[in-house]
Amino acid sequence: MSAIPSRIQRRRVKKILTGEVANPANPPSGCYFHPRCTYAKEICSVEDPPFEEITPKHYVKCHRARDLSSPGRYQISM
Repeated sequence: MSAIPSRIQRRRVKKILTGEVANPANPPSGCYFHPRCTYAKEICSVEDPPFEEITPKHYVKCHRARDLSSPGRYQISM
């Protein structure tokens, strides 16, 4: 998210992602992104999150989507 340009000019601290990018030939168990996700919990490493409509026409596939309050995070418009 820190890589997306903002209309408001302000200094932001870039977040450097840690961990390894998942191997598509041998994906991790649970959520595909949990090894690099700052917000991952134990459930993320064992259970694949369901694809659900969190608000009208905004779908997510994240166990933490309802816990996180930043608009646009983990949302895909369909």
